[in-house]
Amino acid sequence: MKKKRKARRNRIEKILGALFSYLLAIFSTVIFALYCSGRVGWFLLMVVLGAPLLSFVWTFIAYNFVTAGLYTQNRLVEKGKWEEFRLYLRNRGFLPVPEISVYLKNDGRVAIARKIISLSFVMRGEIVEDSKFFTMFAGLSEVEIEKVVVSDFFGVLNLKLKKDVLESIAVAKDATEGFDEDSVSLSRKLEIGILPTLKELEHEDEWLLSARSAAFDGEEPEDTINDSSATFGGFPGYDHRDYVPGDPIKRINYKLSARVGRLQVRLDETQAVAGISMYLSDALRTDMSEGEPYIKNCSQCLDEFIAIARHLYILDFAVTVYLPNDYGFELTNDSSIEELREKLAFQKFEPTDFVDESTLKSASGSLIALMPYSVNPVIEMLKKYSYLEGNSVSVYVSSIEKGRRL
Repeated sequence: MKKKRKARRNRIEKILGALFSYLLAIFSTVIFALYCSGRVGWFLLMVVLGAPLLSFVWTFIAYNFVTAGLYTQNRLVEKGKWEEFRLYLRNRGFLPVPEISVYLKNDGRVAIARKIISLSFVMRGEIVEDSKFFTMFAGLSEVEIEKVVVSDFFGVLNLKLKKDVLESIAVAKDATEGFDEDSVSLSRKLEIGILPTLKELEHEDEWLLSARSAAFDGEEPEDTINDSSATFGGFPGYDHRDYVPGDPIKRINYKLSARVGRLQVRLDETQAVAGISMYLSDALRTDMSEGEPYIKNCSQCLDEFIAIARHLYILDFAVTVYLPNDYGFELTNDSSIEELREKLAFQKFEPTDFVDESTLKSASGSLIALMPYSVNPVIEMLKKYSYLEGNSVSVYVSSIEKGRRL
């Protein structure tokens, strides 16, 4: 409300200032006309008196030939970085445009250096304005042109461009200097993927240990026998000894270690692999509105998701990731970790009452579910999953920093 009153007051002050300048111009012209010949003096006076109408007509004609768009070379960026983007304005008409003001907005994941870019007396052709944004939180961010306003010379008439003229603008090669492209495709909105931070997992909470333990429930090789060298039914046993610093982490037999109370390492070359699934929920409660606390928490959820996925992969678990609209993504090598990170960079969280239950259709066994906030439809879906034989679910809700089993 205060912003609206301030904007209205500024507009009134601008109009009064323009009116004062106009009346002063008329007074000066009358004085000048008295010292000129009648024909020349009164002609000048008529031109000044008709200036507002001429300005309005000029602005209206020029307004119909203005287009605008945004472009950035990097649409996948690291968190905590300044990145450049470009604003392109094109005047296709023969008249110069008095004044153009471009209003930019963002969704809170980035901070824009200049939210209003104003240019005066734009001639025929293209104008390129460079600006920057700072990436603050992971996930899909949007920077867009909220509106483009063309004003007359007096600042009284303001014409707003329609959104359909802001998109699909072709730009000449000389306007893309520094971006190494012959031409670029512009749009009113830039979608920017901000990568979650790839950090080491400092410690394993009880809920994560529980999820890992559940992943070994079944007929995996390391669960076949407990002693060091016995054989049974023709199947060889596996040699074990106590863990010492320097032993490969991938050889730790976690289930046997839990039984004997100390870490046990397998001595054979074969490594047991246990399967574990991870699920990311993009659902927020419908009563939530966009704001920094929600955005910050969603970003934290993405950071935690990639950290846990990488940690399990390093421990030699067969990790399968289930993301919204991207079912059954497997982590098979180091590059797949980075691929998952890029997928998470374009992840968006939205309030919803609907949860796609088919996402986990192919999943089974131990499942780790991460979500920024507890949402009832998601919890109910996970409960249905846990009711199936052989399945277990560990839920981690970032907003309360607490894991639990269903």
